[in-house]
Amino acid sequence: MELQDQKHFLIRMQITLADKITEMEPNALGRPTTVNVMASMKEGKIVKFMFGTSVRCGIATRTITKGMVYRNNQLIAKSRAANIPILLWCRKNIVLTEKELKTCDYPWGNCAEWAPLQAMHERKKSQKHHAILWSQTYNIKDNFL
Repeated sequence: MELQDQKHFLIRMQITLADKITEMEPNALGRPTTVNVMASMKEGKIVKFMFGTSVRCGIATRTITKGMVYRNNQLIAKSRAANIPILLWCRKNIVLTEKELKTCDYPWGNCAEWAPLQAMHERKKSQKHHAILWSQTYNIKDNFL
């Protein structure tokens, strides 16, 4: 299969995954907003691939408030970010002013791309190797690539 055909196949599977997620959780507030597929290529062929989703953990109910859902989502994103080396490096090496620190509350571990990127990265300290990565993110809410 040619590289373009492999990519098209993965995109179809990505959209199928998004459709299955939508079927499992019909309430848009309770499901991820994006699904990502990332592939590692070697010699013009896809050798590995992985899907990831943005963080979303539930919807408000009688016993769970919107604030609780928001805090849980934040905790999950922070946990993801704390375990991904490149995000740790960024947090340690990017200098922000006081004003920027107060306004920059983005949950860095929330992105659908982070888990696949970490899995595909696989850098060993004793070895340097390069990988060609291809990534495609699908917005479930808007049905948009």
